Amino acid sequence: MTTRPTKAYHRAEMIYDLSQDTPATVESVQFHGIHKTKFDAIVREVAELYRSGTLGELIEKSSIAAKHMQEVGLFTQATPLIDIVPGKKNSYVINYVVKEPRNMTLGVKVGVTTHGEADVSFNAGKQSFNGRAESISSSYSRANGGSQSFNFSLAKPRLGWQKYASFSGTLSRTFSGLPWSTADITENAFVLGYRGQMWKKRLQHSINVNTIWRLLHAQNAAPFAVREHAGHTMKCSIENVLGIDTRDRPILASKGYLLRGALEYAGLMGDAAFIRHQVDVQAAAPLFLGAFLSASLQATYVSPVAERVLHLADRTYIGGPQDVRGFALNSIGTRAGPASLGGAASAVAAAHIYRPLYPADMRVLHLADRTYIGGPHDVRGFALNSIGTRAGPASLGGAASAVAAAHIYRPLFPADMVFAHGFVTAGTTASVRSQNLLKDMMEVPRVSAGVGFAFLFKNFIRLELNYVLPLRYVPGDSISPGFQMGVGMNFL
Repeated sequence: MTTRPTKAYHRAEMIYDLSQDTPATVESVQFHGIHKTKFDAIVREVAELYRSGTLGELIEKSSIAAKHMQEVGLFTQATPLIDIVPGKKNSYVINYVVKEPRNMTLGVKVGVTTHGEADVSFNAGKQSFNGRAESISSSYSRANGGSQSFNFSLAKPRLGWQKYASFSGTLSRTFSGLPWSTADITENAFVLGYRGQMWKKRLQHSINVNTIWRLLHAQNAAPFAVREHAGHTMKCSIENVLGIDTRDRPILASKGYLLRGALEYAGLMGDAAFIRHQVDVQAAAPLFLGAFLSASLQATYVSPVAERVLHLADRTYIGGPQDVRGFALNSIGTRAGPASLGGAASAVAAAHIYRPLYPADMRVLHLADRTYIGGPHDVRGFALNSIGTRAGPASLGGAASAVAAAHIYRPLFPADMVFAHGFVTAGTTASVRSQNLLKDMMEVPRVSAGVGFAFLFKNFIRLELNYVLPLRYVPGDSISPGFQMGVGMNFL
């Protein structure tokens, strides 16, 4: 009886270095683990592999294809294995061992809204439900301030070699409070969207067609300037966004830059008619002693069309812990009693210096980089390097150690978690009835400065605790000198 030899596979890096220029011909591409994925979807993803001319090119392209099929949602796992064809020189078969998405996903998530409210959301979805990476999802969320929303969306990516684009449709119903304007708003929206990447994935592009039916509820304390906007309105708009983002971390970048421009035209149907321009610029660069500098600028201009009055929900608002710190949320600008009426133009600039505190850079320590003790050279009476965290028979080491009568270990923490924070922020706005926007914006800028701490939780939520001093403001502004806390994801 003869035993069939066991086939051995080697890492791509090893083969690539030894024979990257060897001629290669792809005989076939095979998939293992497919149950519902469509044949035409797979063909679009791997057709480029047949154009490989060398083994090095084949190795590189097979890895790129595996990564792309996971990114678009065809598979949750895809591992390429390259095998020779017996009897045919320089001919190869590519085997993909794949895992398809689950039939259904259900989840509960606790997060933070853009206004800093804590919310709980219930999610259900299905990925690649028709075998071509389509996704369907629905969610319901409720915030502690009373805001709640329901969302149902359908998305379809473009399949093909290195295509990063998708089409989507979303139905949503949202009820949210506008305490700065002493009002509440209910929005029923239908949005068609396109999102893609161009210029070797450097330029991000999105287009949305928005149809939103809105109902503004004036609160009991609302002045007439707010009540005159109460009731039903319809907004139909087209929004186009272009941006370049090289930041290492979107929430708190230590290097890189963001350039983004948005243009929205409303007036296709309904009551709202305006053109909105918005520019976002952010840059960060490392300094000395581990500190880094971050600077941001956001400018917005909303111009009414056909001499219509700009609705309260379409105006621009600034102020609060996420842009001009030291002021109440969205409180800067024209006011009527307790209500902020927003403006037609605004500009916010901010400069920050961050210094990582303890833990400065606590990425997950590799097993080989940890500290180990135990054995005849330090803590006698123990097996070599055996003291500390263990998983079965294995010693996992630690982040710190001390050898004495007791052992001390420093626990692992998330990366770059705590930062000292010094900043200066400035913002200005102009009334919707302004006759000279630039002049009005230059006359009444608001400025604040302060110091504090910034906490980053798993690159998902950012919390700031600052001592803020408004340096320049006008009578009627709702200022908040002293300690101010902000929680969210989008900060200037």
